Amino acid sequence: MSSPTSISKTTTSHSIPLVYRLFHLYMEPFSAIVGAAQSLFTTPSYLSIITQPNVYVSGAPLTSLNHLLLAQVAGLYVLLGVVELAVLRPSRDLRVWRGVIMAISFSDVGHLYAAWVGQGGLERTGGVFWDPRLWRGEEWVNLGLTWFGFFLRLAFLAGVGMGGVKEERKRE
Repeated sequence: MSSPTSISKTTTSHSIPLVYRLFHLYMEPFSAIVGAAQSLFTTPSYLSIITQPNVYVSGAPLTSLNHLLLAQVAGLYVLLGVVELAVLRPSRDLRVWRGVIMAISFSDVGHLYAAWVGQGGLERTGGVFWDPRLWRGEEWVNLGLTWFGFFLRLAFLAGVGMGGVKEERKRE
């Protein structure tokens, strides 16, 4: 029995521009796993990276709640890295890539909000968050990578650099 023909946007992985593949298949999964490890095993160092010095004082004791939340963050970082490795790497379907990239973009908004809070945004001292001239090296890693990833994902979703990916008819 013949099944209906559907239209889907499939492509080879080489049709996805190199910058998107490098970031989503290598750089970000690696960064996510490193971030998870830092969150779990070098907590003071991790907190000094994601907050301003006046928000977290190095050496301050951590509560059970702090450890719980940092373990949750680590779990989400691992999820991000694994999704990119396990779903995007083997997939050549643009619909899959777009779905995953869109979902991660929503997560970016939450991550950027958390970074804004960590930079003093709730106390109206979050100017560092918006002004890269004031960033320490830690902000360039945390905020720079997050903003870059967010804008790269928006560019992907907008089709920037994608050329004319053709729709192919395939039998299901």
